[in-house]
Amino acid sequence: MGKLREINGGVFREVDGSPDVGDFIVYDEVPAHSYYLTAGKPYEVIETGYHDGNYVLIEDDENEEYNAINDDFTVLKRVSQAGALQYLLDQRKAEVTELEKRLEEEVGRRLKVGDYAKIIEVYPCDSSYGAAVGDIVQVTHTDYSDVPYKCKGPKYECWFCTRQLKRATDEEVAAAKQEEKWAKIGRKVNEFKVGDIVRYEYKSKNNNAIGRSGFSGILAEIDDTRLGFKRKIDLVHLVKPSFVDDDHDTWAKLGDVALVVTVENRIDQ
Repeated sequence: MGKLREINGGVFREVDGSPDVGDFIVYDEVPAHSYYLTAGKPYEVIETGYHDGNYVLIEDDENEEYNAINDDFTVLKRVSQAGALQYLLDQRKAEVTELEKRLEEEVGRRLKVGDYAKIIEVYPCDSSYGAAVGDIVQVTHTDYSDVPYKCKGPKYECWFCTRQLKRATDEEVAAAKQEEKWAKIGRKVNEFKVGDIVRYEYKSKNNNAIGRSGFSGILAEIDDTRLGFKRKIDLVHLVKPSFVDDDHDTWAKLGDVALVVTVENRIDQ
C-alpha cells in the first residue's frame, strides 16, 4: 500500500492510476516546460477529460490552469474516514513521543541547585564580578527567568543565562574542588613547600625507599622540591625516617603524597 500524507486536514494515499477530480498530484521533479510548479507540493485536480479533450487540470503556483495529462506525477487519493482518523492518531502519538523525548532531554540539560557548570561565555557585567570563561561554578539558586542560574564562583557570586553555562564534567569538578581546597591555604594546587608534613601513600613505581620498605601511609616531612622547572614529573623529597632501612632515595611523585600540615602551621618549630 502506498504512503499516507496529510493535506489540508485530510489524509490521502499514494496510488497507481489516473487521478479524479478532488484527488491531488505531486511532482518528484517538475516538467522542464513548466515554470510555475514546485516539486513535492500537492496540487488538487479541478477537472479531468480522459474521453473528451484528454486533460487533467490543476492550478499552478500562479493560480493559472495547467494541463498535467502528459506529465510524470504521483496520484494521491483520499482515504476513508476511519483510515484518516487512524493515520492522524498515529501521527499525533508520534509527535507526542518526540515532544516527550525532547522534554526529557531538556530537563536533563537543565542545571539544578548543587550542580557544577563551566562558564563558556561572559558578558561585560559578569567581568566586573571577576567571572571568566573556563571558570567552574556551582549553582546555588534557579528560577525560570531569562537569567535562571545564580552561581558561586572562585571569588564571586552572580547570575548567568543558560547559554553562558555548560554542565561541567566530573574531571573538571574534581579539578575545581582541588583548586578551592588549596586556595583556602593560599596556595596553588600541589604547591608543596619545604617543611610541609605529608602522608605518603605508595601508589606509583618510583622505587621510593619508604614504599619499598612497606611503610605506605606514614607521615613524612618534605625537605626539597622539584616543582615546575620544566620537568616531565614534579617531585618532592621526603626526610627518610630512621626506621626505613633501604638504600634507595625518597623522592616521591605528587600523586603519592597528601598534605597534612603546612610548614606555616607547624607548632614543633
